[in-house]
Amino acid sequence: MRTANLHEWMPITGFGRTPMLMDRRFQVRECGVHWKVPRGKRVALGDAEVRFEPRMHSDLTPRRPNRVIRTTIDIAVIPEERKTLRELHEDYVTPLHDLLVIAGGVPDALVYESVTIGRQRPAVVLETRIDPPTRDWPRPDRQLLFYALDIPDFRAALQRWFALHARVSPALQYFAESINEDKYSHARLLSVASTLETYHRSLYDPIWRRTYKRKNPNEKQRGPSLLERIAHLQHLSGVPESTTGFSEARRQLFVASRNHFAHLNKPRYGYSTQDVYDNAIPSIARGVALVQACVMRRLGFTARQTAERIELIYGHLVRQ
Repeated sequence: MRTANLHEWMPITGFGRTPMLMDRRFQVRECGVHWKVPRGKRVALGDAEVRFEPRMHSDLTPRRPNRVIRTTIDIAVIPEERKTLRELHEDYVTPLHDLLVIAGGVPDALVYESVTIGRQRPAVVLETRIDPPTRDWPRPDRQLLFYALDIPDFRAALQRWFALHARVSPALQYFAESINEDKYSHARLLSVASTLETYHRSLYDPIWRRTYKRKNPNEKQRGPSLLERIAHLQHLSGVPESTTGFSEARRQLFVASRNHFAHLNKPRYGYSTQDVYDNAIPSIARGVALVQACVMRRLGFTARQTAERIELIYGHLVRQ
C-alpha cells in the first residue's frame, strides 16, 4: 500500500551529500548526485510482518539532457495466514492509513493498494481514492504533527498502535475521516467528542470508576460524564492545559457545544448559543489536539515532546 503523505512522513530517500564544485564567481562547474539503497523498517505483529520499503525509479539514460531519480516508500504487509481482501484491508490497511492521517494532522489518501500470492503478479484492489491537496516537502510552514523518525521506538510504537486501534475502533477511524474532510463543521465537533468519549471509555473507564468510588464511598456508583472524561484525559496526557487550550472553562464550552449540536438544547455552564457558534473552530482544534496528544503519549512520546509538537501545530488555534 501507499498513501500520498507516506514518503513525507518517512523521508528515507537514500540520497547522500551532493558534491558540488564552484568557481570564484560561484558558478557551478561540477556537481553530482549520490544515491545508495537505504534500509527500510520491519515490524513484527502478532499475525503479520509490516515492512516499510524504500523504492527508487530512475531515468539515467546517458543520451538524455537530464538525469532523474525519484524515490518513494511502500508498505508491505505479510500475514502468517491467508485472509480475504476485506480482512486484509480492515486488519492492516485501515489502521496504517489512520495512523498516517492522525500523525500528519492533514488530509491523506490511499493512492495504491494491491495483493499478491507468492511470485504472482500483484492485483490492484484499491476501491476508493480521495485526492488530497498537493504537498511539497519539506514544508517548514506546514509541518506534519510528527514524523516516523521522531518516534522514540518505532517498532514498539507501531505494535502499540495496532493494539490501540483494535481497542478504540471505529472511533479512531471516524476521527481520521474527519481530518480527511478538512472542514471545521458541527459534524466534526461531534466526531471529535465521540472519539474522546470512546477513547476514555475503552482505556480508562475502570480506573476512573475505582478512583471515584475511593473518593466517594458513600455515594452511588456512576460512570463519568463527557466533561469528566475529557478532564481525565487532559490529566493523563501530561500536556499542559495551555498547550491543548483545554482549561476547565473551555472544556465546559466544548461539552456545551457538543450537547447543543447533538440535541439542539440550550447550552449549559453559562454559555449562550452565540458563544457556541463563535468558538466552534477553536473548540474543534482543542479536541483534535487532545486526541492527538493522547495518541502520541501512547506511542511512546514524552509529555514534553508531545507538548512541543502540539504547540507548534495548534498553538495559534487553541488560544483563540
